[in-house]
Amino acid sequence: MVERWREYLAGKGPFTIPADLARATLLHDEHRHDWALWLIAAGAPDVNATTGPVFVDGAGAIESARADHGLALVRRSMVERELAEGRLVSPFQHGLTSDLAYYLAYPPGALDHAHVAVFRNWLLDEAAV
Repeated sequence: MVERWREYLAGKGPFTIPADLARATLLHDEHRHDWALWLIAAGAPDVNATTGPVFVDGAGAIESARADHGLALVRRSMVERELAEGRLVSPFQHGLTSDLAYYLAYPPGALDHAHVAVFRNWLLDEAAV
């Protein structure tokens, strides 16, 4: 897999600084503004962050990146295994904190049921990692 990435880099790269992404196909999930935010934070505000295909979720962008169709900007937690196994690579280590959040909502009294309380506690423990 890393060899395919090197082939992509040979055709589009090298990507040594964030401004080099002007030559890449940027893959987007439904939060299309994430690339613009990342490029500004990385010091490359002049790269056009509006081009490239948009997927309904990060999974589509990840699969497209795995198929060497471009670069996806997704949560690292979604691709840890692919990065560790070399199926994906991260050309830059610069990260961006997302303003997106998840909320756990349940009706009053739900925690009176043991299975709900166990699930809630497990979920909170997992999220704390």
